[in-house]
Amino acid sequence: MRVLLFSVTAGEGHNATAKAIARSLESMGAETKIVDAYRTAGRIMYHTVAGGYLLVSSYLKHGYGVVYRMLEHRRGNSYRSSPVRRSGRSLAKKFKRIIDEYDPDVIVCTHCFAARILDIIKEKQGMRAKTLGVVTDFTMHPYWEEALRLDRLIIPCRELTPLAYKKGFTDAQIRPYGIPVHPKFAASVDKAEARRILGLDADLPTLLVMGGSMGYGNMERVLCRLDGLDVPFQAVVVCGNNKKVHDRIARRTFGKPILNLGYTDNVPLLMDASDLIISKPGGLTTSEALTRRLPMVITSPIPGHEDRNVEFLTETGTAVAVTKKMPLTEAVRMLLSDPQRREEMQKSIDVIRKPTAVLDLCREVLLLAEEAQTNQP
Repeated sequence: MRVLLFSVTAGEGHNATAKAIARSLESMGAETKIVDAYRTAGRIMYHTVAGGYLLVSSYLKHGYGVVYRMLEHRRGNSYRSSPVRRSGRSLAKKFKRIIDEYDPDVIVCTHCFAARILDIIKEKQGMRAKTLGVVTDFTMHPYWEEALRLDRLIIPCRELTPLAYKKGFTDAQIRPYGIPVHPKFAASVDKAEARRILGLDADLPTLLVMGGSMGYGNMERVLCRLDGLDVPFQAVVVCGNNKKVHDRIARRTFGKPILNLGYTDNVPLLMDASDLIISKPGGLTTSEALTRRLPMVITSPIPGHEDRNVEFLTETGTAVAVTKKMPLTEAVRMLLSDPQRREEMQKSIDVIRKPTAVLDLCREVLLLAEEAQTNQP
């Protein structure tokens, strides 16, 4: 069985999801290949997309949010003659060459841009391989409605089913398995043991401060504000690939104990050691926290899909969002001082968390592969 996975480098969440799926499929005996969708168009297109995401998420947030809202409210089927759809047709030829060369039984897309291009191929030429899309936020990007020819659509939870219907998907396509996280999140460590391994105080409440792979969210300012709190705690800060932020934090002196980390692949252990996570609401980080039953304090959402993540998480009682009326320090003080509130949040997390998401998805891929092989001429 061969599975081709198309991802897009817009942050690292989509790539991490593709790697998690590939790792699990390989453990089941499948052969996999991951391709960055926009690398197929050449280096210029790849760096434009990857760099463009960094630009809008860092400096042009408001503009991105306005465009996202416009797309959410566009007239149905108006995309068919859009410049974006036309540009996808040129990429479809390159996608098709990769697909024909690898000859997969199943194609998995972890980003709606890639799924949209597959839709164009299926519309014009058909395809032997079965196709599966993975929604990696607690909402559905408007471009998913351009991928209605997918055989399966994996959504984060049943609560998003009405939105999938609105986009045009059917019960035969929709599977509410959850956002897949790496298999290493399956095993957990006792909180006291996790703190011992990390060299943390076993008795101090612990905050995990994260800003995604790029270290967003002005974590230096977050730590400075939290440092003035009159409640005891220790913090672990993960700066990702943002060395400048890591170095600035390292040069500062804090009154509270701070473990300052750069990029790390030990996030499950960090979450096991923590009582709260303070982070922007990226779909993958959020799903990892839910898997670990870790209450969230949400900061610095990117307008658009992350705003929708905030709405979902706060409405389900699994997170507290930082606002003008609920500043960061007040949100953290409230949750650190109220263990019962954190327990209630964990009960809410239990309702929506999907710890077996990657395994359920992989089983669906196996079924699709069998179907593709059975129908092979």
